[in-house]
Amino acid sequence: MCIRDSIKGEHQTAFRNRYVRKDGSVVHILWSARWSEEDGVRIGVARDVTALTEAEAELQFLAHHDPLTRLTNRWLFHDRLVSALRTARRHQDGLALLFVDINDFKVINDAHGHAVGDRVLCEVARRLEACVRECDTVARLGGDEFVILLTDIHSADAVAVKAEQIKAVMAEPLHDESGEIDMPTCSIGVACYPADGDDADALLAHADARMYTEKRAHDQ
Repeated sequence: MCIRDSIKGEHQTAFRNRYVRKDGSVVHILWSARWSEEDGVRIGVARDVTALTEAEAELQFLAHHDPLTRLTNRWLFHDRLVSALRTARRHQDGLALLFVDINDFKVINDAHGHAVGDRVLCEVARRLEACVRECDTVARLGGDEFVILLTDIHSADAVAVKAEQIKAVMAEPLHDESGEIDMPTCSIGVACYPADGDDADALLAHADARMYTEKRAHDQ
């Protein structure tokens, strides 16, 4: 479209094209073009804006994701939860929230340093993602708190089984550069729609409260 417009005599000041090199790498080119009636040619100036395009994409990604773990952040998670609730109401399906808190995470930071603590958080994120389906969502709310949205759920028993699976996976040791690190256990609070609430705030509050009940039992 831009080439046809420039042939018509219109000055195209900025349009982008995406090219793939033979090695598979991608290059983004910003063009400015015009048609020279006098010379009968199209005159164009090209500028490589690959770095700029990648930076823009990263900023857009970070607006909706946690910068450390690359998980969905709380704002995007809330949008997905609200959308999932609309779908569940329309199709009379169930969904569940799992509020996950890492037990004694401060001990890891104190014993091994914050760099190792960050690696543990990233490992937690990857393990949580591996436990769910592509249609589900794992988010980091902040610190050592995570939340999982499970959609198209048909029984509370299935949610309980998933929670136990997560606890088992989380308990596996982490082989780090500094050696084997015992992964911390986690406390999980569960809330199901529609039994525990019919809106996002109610479900999150139920899951949060149940997580703290389990956490207090762990600390005793």
